[in-house]
Amino acid sequence: DPQGYRLKEPDLLPQKLWFTDANTCSQYRSRLLHSLGFPSMELTEGMKKNVLLMNRLCCGRVVKNLHEFPLHSSVQGMGLNFTLAVPGRDSFKSPLSQIALFAFQDIVIAHHGAGLLLTLFMKSHGMVIEIFNYNIRGCPSSFATLSKKCGREHVQLVNKAGTTYRPGNCNGKNDKKDGTDDANVNLAKLGSVVQNFLQRQVNLQKT
Repeated sequence: DPQGYRLKEPDLLPQKLWFTDANTCSQYRSRLLHSLGFPSMELTEGMKKNVLLMNRLCCGRVVKNLHEFPLHSSVQGMGLNFTLAVPGRDSFKSPLSQIALFAFQDIVIAHHGAGLLLTLFMKSHGMVIEIFNYNIRGCPSSFATLSKKCGREHVQLVNKAGTTYRPGNCNGKNDKKDGTDDANVNLAKLGSVVQNFLQRQVNLQKT
Protein backbone atom coordinates (compact mmCIF):
# COMPACT_ATOMS: atom_id res chain seq x y z
CA ASP A 1 0.00 0.00 0.00
CA PRO A 2 2.67 2.54 -1.04
CA GLN A 3 0.25 5.41 -1.69
CA GLY A 4 -1.46 5.25 1.70
CA TYR A 5 -4.86 4.08 0.48
CA ARG A 6 -6.87 1.38 2.21
CA LEU A 7 -9.47 -1.07 0.94
CA LYS A 8 -11.60 -2.11 3.91
CA GLU A 9 -15.15 -1.79 5.13
CA PRO A 10 -16.20 1.85 5.78
CA ASP A 11 -17.05 1.07 9.40
CA LEU A 12 -13.51 -0.13 10.06
CA LEU A 13 -11.64 2.88 8.76
CA PRO A 14 -12.26 6.64 8.47
CA GLN A 15 -13.87 7.81 5.26
CA LYS A 16 -10.78 9.84 4.37
CA LEU A 17 -8.82 6.62 3.79
CA TRP A 18 -11.17 5.52 1.01
CA PHE A 19 -10.81 6.49 -2.62
CA THR A 20 -12.61 9.81 -2.79
CA ASP A 21 -13.47 9.65 -6.48
CA ALA A 22 -12.92 7.69 -9.68
CA ASN A 23 -9.99 9.86 -10.73
CA THR A 24 -8.10 9.07 -7.52
CA CYS A 25 -8.75 5.37 -8.00
CA SER A 26 -7.60 5.54 -11.64
CA GLN A 27 -4.38 7.30 -10.67
CA TYR A 28 -3.67 4.74 -7.97
CA ARG A 29 -4.32 1.91 -10.45
CA SER A 30 -2.03 3.46 -13.07
CA ARG A 31 0.82 3.98 -10.62
CA LEU A 32 0.52 0.46 -9.27
CA LEU A 33 0.37 -1.17 -12.70
CA HIS A 34 3.34 0.91 -13.84
CA SER A 35 5.37 -0.15 -10.78
CA LEU A 36 4.65 -3.78 -11.70
CA GLY A 37 5.87 -3.34 -15.27
CA PHE A 38 2.55 -2.95 -17.07
CA PRO A 39 2.05 -0.41 -19.89
CA SER A 40 1.42 3.07 -18.56
CA MET A 41 -1.42 3.78 -21.00
CA GLU A 42 -5.02 2.87 -20.33
CA LEU A 43 -5.50 -0.69 -21.54
CA THR A 44 -8.27 -0.20 -24.07
CA GLU A 45 -6.89 -1.74 -27.25
CA GLY A 46 -9.17 -3.75 -29.46
CA MET A 47 -12.81 -3.51 -30.45
CA LYS A 48 -14.01 -6.51 -28.45
CA LYS A 49 -15.06 -6.16 -24.83
CA ASN A 50 -13.26 -8.50 -22.46
CA VAL A 51 -15.39 -10.45 -19.98
CA LEU A 52 -13.86 -12.37 -17.09
CA LEU A 53 -15.87 -15.20 -15.52
CA MET A 54 -14.49 -16.08 -12.08
CA ASN A 55 -15.74 -19.30 -10.54
CA ARG A 56 -14.92 -21.83 -7.87
CA LEU A 57 -14.78 -25.59 -8.45
CA CYS A 58 -15.68 -26.74 -4.95
CA CYS A 59 -16.28 -25.96 -1.33
CA GLY A 60 -19.41 -23.85 -1.54
CA ARG A 61 -20.56 -20.78 -3.48
CA VAL A 62 -20.02 -22.37 -6.90
CA VAL A 63 -22.01 -20.90 -9.81
CA LYS A 64 -22.66 -24.25 -11.44
CA ASN A 65 -23.61 -23.04 -14.92
CA LEU A 66 -21.38 -19.97 -15.29
CA HIS A 67 -19.18 -21.77 -17.83
CA GLU A 68 -22.22 -21.96 -20.13
CA PHE A 69 -22.68 -18.20 -20.32
CA PRO A 70 -20.40 -17.56 -23.36
CA LEU A 71 -22.67 -19.83 -25.43
CA HIS A 72 -25.96 -18.37 -24.20
CA SER A 73 -28.15 -16.78 -26.85
CA SER A 74 -28.33 -13.48 -24.95
CA VAL A 75 -24.67 -12.68 -25.60
CA GLN A 76 -24.22 -13.99 -29.13
CA GLY A 77 -23.08 -11.52 -31.79
CA MET A 78 -22.03 -8.90 -29.22
CA GLY A 79 -18.30 -9.07 -29.86
CA LEU A 80 -17.41 -10.29 -26.39
CA ASN A 81 -14.14 -12.00 -25.56
CA PHE A 82 -14.71 -14.39 -22.63
CA THR A 83 -12.11 -15.75 -20.20
CA LEU A 84 -13.01 -18.37 -17.59
CA ALA A 85 -10.73 -18.49 -14.55
CA VAL A 86 -10.64 -20.35 -11.24
CA PRO A 87 -8.94 -18.81 -8.18
CA GLY A 88 -5.65 -20.53 -7.47
CA ARG A 89 -5.66 -22.62 -10.63
CA ASP A 90 -3.70 -22.58 -13.89
CA SER A 91 -2.86 -19.02 -14.99
CA PHE A 92 -4.43 -17.59 -11.84
CA LYS A 93 -1.82 -18.79 -9.35
CA SER A 94 0.72 -16.00 -8.90
CA PRO A 95 -0.23 -12.48 -7.70
CA LEU A 96 1.19 -10.95 -10.88
CA SER A 97 -0.83 -13.24 -13.14
CA GLN A 98 -3.96 -12.38 -11.18
CA ILE A 99 -3.37 -8.65 -11.65
CA ALA A 100 -2.58 -9.12 -15.34
CA LEU A 101 -5.82 -11.02 -15.85
CA PHE A 102 -7.98 -8.32 -14.27
CA ALA A 103 -6.11 -5.38 -15.86
CA PHE A 104 -7.52 -6.09 -19.32
CA GLN A 105 -11.16 -6.70 -18.33
CA ASP A 106 -14.16 -4.55 -19.17
CA ILE A 107 -16.63 -6.76 -17.31
CA VAL A 108 -16.02 -9.12 -14.39
CA ILE A 109 -18.65 -11.70 -13.37
CA ALA A 110 -18.04 -13.68 -10.19
CA HIS A 111 -19.60 -14.99 -7.04
CA HIS A 112 -19.21 -12.89 -3.92
CA GLY A 113 -15.71 -13.52 -2.58
CA ALA A 114 -14.24 -15.12 -5.72
CA GLY A 115 -11.35 -12.69 -6.09
CA LEU A 116 -13.46 -9.57 -6.52
CA LEU A 117 -11.02 -7.36 -4.64
CA LEU A 118 -8.86 -7.56 -7.76
CA THR A 119 -11.45 -5.54 -9.67
CA LEU A 120 -9.36 -2.62 -8.42
CA PHE A 121 -7.11 -3.33 -11.43
CA MET A 122 -9.91 -3.37 -14.02
CA LYS A 123 -10.23 -0.87 -16.82
CA SER A 124 -11.95 2.39 -16.00
CA HIS A 125 -15.70 2.63 -16.67
CA GLY A 126 -16.18 -1.14 -16.51
CA MET A 127 -18.81 -3.22 -14.75
CA VAL A 128 -18.73 -5.82 -11.98
CA ILE A 129 -21.53 -8.39 -11.61
CA GLU A 130 -21.48 -9.94 -8.15
CA ILE A 131 -23.48 -13.16 -7.84
CA PHE A 132 -24.98 -14.51 -4.63
CA ASN A 133 -26.20 -18.12 -4.54
CA TYR A 134 -28.00 -17.29 -1.32
CA ASN A 135 -30.51 -14.63 -0.37
CA ILE A 136 -29.03 -11.73 1.58
CA ARG A 137 -30.84 -9.22 3.76
CA GLY A 138 -29.06 -6.14 4.98
CA CYS A 139 -25.62 -7.49 4.06
CA PRO A 140 -23.19 -4.83 2.82
CA SER A 141 -20.72 -5.48 0.03
CA SER A 142 -17.30 -3.88 0.17
CA PHE A 143 -16.93 -4.81 -3.51
CA ALA A 144 -19.90 -2.62 -4.43
CA THR A 145 -18.29 0.24 -2.52
CA LEU A 146 -15.01 -0.32 -4.34
CA SER A 147 -16.79 -0.25 -7.72
CA LYS A 148 -18.63 2.94 -6.85
CA LYS A 149 -15.50 4.71 -5.66
CA CYS A 150 -13.64 3.67 -8.82
CA GLY A 151 -16.38 4.83 -11.19
CA ARG A 152 -17.52 1.37 -12.28
CA GLU A 153 -21.01 -0.02 -12.43
CA HIS A 154 -21.83 -2.74 -9.92
CA VAL A 155 -24.76 -5.15 -10.13
CA GLN A 156 -25.71 -7.84 -7.62
CA LEU A 157 -27.62 -10.91 -8.82
CA VAL A 158 -29.19 -13.02 -6.09
CA ASN A 159 -30.44 -16.57 -6.47
CA LYS A 160 -33.74 -16.25 -4.59
CA ALA A 161 -34.03 -20.03 -4.24
CA GLY A 162 -31.00 -20.13 -1.97
CA THR A 163 -30.89 -20.06 1.81
CA THR A 164 -31.70 -16.72 3.44
CA TYR A 165 -28.96 -15.22 5.58
CA ARG A 166 -29.22 -12.15 7.74
CA PRO A 167 -26.60 -9.66 8.95
CA GLY A 168 -23.92 -11.43 10.93
CA ASN A 169 -23.79 -14.33 8.48
CA CYS A 170 -23.46 -12.53 5.16
CA ASN A 171 -20.95 -14.97 3.70
CA GLY A 172 -23.33 -17.91 3.69
CA LYS A 173 -21.82 -21.34 4.25
CA ASN A 174 -18.42 -20.35 2.97
CA ASP A 175 -16.67 -22.56 5.53
CA LYS A 176 -18.57 -25.74 4.67
CA LYS A 177 -17.93 -28.24 1.90
CA ASP A 178 -21.43 -29.66 1.51
CA GLY A 179 -22.23 -27.52 -1.54
CA THR A 180 -25.33 -26.06 0.08
CA ASP A 181 -24.79 -22.72 -1.60
CA ASP A 182 -23.90 -24.11 -5.04
CA ALA A 183 -26.48 -23.06 -7.61
CA ASN A 184 -27.19 -22.01 -11.18
CA VAL A 185 -27.46 -18.37 -12.10
CA ASN A 186 -30.20 -17.10 -14.41
CA LEU A 187 -28.17 -16.80 -17.62
CA ALA A 188 -30.89 -14.85 -19.44
CA LYS A 189 -30.97 -12.25 -16.68
CA LEU A 190 -27.18 -12.16 -16.60
CA GLY A 191 -27.13 -11.60 -20.36
CA SER A 192 -29.69 -8.80 -20.04
CA VAL A 193 -27.48 -7.00 -17.51
CA VAL A 194 -24.51 -7.24 -19.89
CA GLN A 195 -26.59 -6.06 -22.86
CA ASN A 196 -27.87 -3.02 -20.99
CA PHE A 197 -24.38 -2.09 -19.87
CA LEU A 198 -22.97 -2.29 -23.39
CA GLN A 199 -25.87 -0.20 -24.72
CA ARG A 200 -25.13 2.48 -22.14
CA GLN A 201 -21.51 2.45 -23.26
CA VAL A 202 -22.59 2.99 -26.87
CA ASN A 203 -24.88 5.85 -25.85
CA LEU A 204 -22.07 7.53 -23.91
CA GLN A 205 -19.80 7.38 -26.97
CA LYS A 206 -22.46 9.17 -29.01
CA THR A 207 -22.71 12.10 -26.58
